[in-house]
Amino acid sequence: MQSAPADILGRLTPGGSRAYKFQKLVAGTWQAISTGTTNSSGYIQLSVSTDLTGATQYRFYGPGTSSYAAAYSSAITITVKPGITAVFSSVSVPMGNAASVTGNDFPVLSKRAVYLQSYYSSTWHTVASGQTDLSGSYEFALPTAVVGVYSYRVSMPALSASLPASITSATSFTVVAWTPALCTGDVVGTSHVIQTATTATLAGTLTNESGFDVIVNDERPGVQAQDTNGNSIKLFGDFYPAPNSTHNLTGLIRAGQSVTYRGQPVTMQTPSQPWSLLPTWATDNELAANAAVFCSKPSIPGVQILK
Repeated sequence: MQSAPADILGRLTPGGSRAYKFQKLVAGTWQAISTGTTNSSGYIQLSVSTDLTGATQYRFYGPGTSSYAAAYSSAITITVKPGITAVFSSVSVPMGNAASVTGNDFPVLSKRAVYLQSYYSSTWHTVASGQTDLSGSYEFALPTAVVGVYSYRVSMPALSASLPASITSATSFTVVAWTPALCTGDVVGTSHVIQTATTATLAGTLTNESGFDVIVNDERPGVQAQDTNGNSIKLFGDFYPAPNSTHNLTGLIRAGQSVTYRGQPVTMQTPSQPWSLLPTWATDNELAANAAVFCSKPSIPGVQILK
């Protein structure tokens, strides 16, 4: 794994609303790096940073109670290797839609050469070159003018023994012809509440599930619940990571693209509550110019789902 946070899902059984500790093996000793409470079904979901190279072991621990004995999960090992990542904005787009591949080198190093390669005539050809920026990121635009199936990968030459060459796996990228079926679909916000012993946080993704590019101006998603002390609690999922951000989402979302959102933790007496969607969520999703040529309607609806 390289640079992207590792998502880990665990379950404590029996484990509805039980305390847990997430532990990391450090110098032969298990140390708690986070604590919280399982949801009503006993599940735990969290992310582990992968900012440093090397292999690290993790496990879940459920302390004993008057009703249950203490329990440990088996240890899992997460290995972070030097290299490069590549993420396609979509692996299938209608002709003329914008598409790109983005990624990061790891460890982060600016001005490192990267090459976009395409496979044809029985060999790989370099079709574009670039450099990583100060955050180690790069981006290549993909051509979408001609219908067909294309194979791409990103290559990064070696700089030293500790900074070896790296090549991503080949990804099939398809440019499809426009059809009426592409003119359907919604912009869907899928939210979930992350609970600890004393806080609740709203997070999720907004996905363009249509077959065309959309220019969005969407309010941040929100949910509400009644705490056990009678307080009315509202959680919001911000599209930008600044503390206390109230920004909505504006800009182009490509066909099939997802954008994440996450709010600030809110302190509660009992975070495990039946949450409901705020009915005031509003969206404005207009077709991008390239889609308007093929589709008669000017916009598509926004839908919010709570899981």
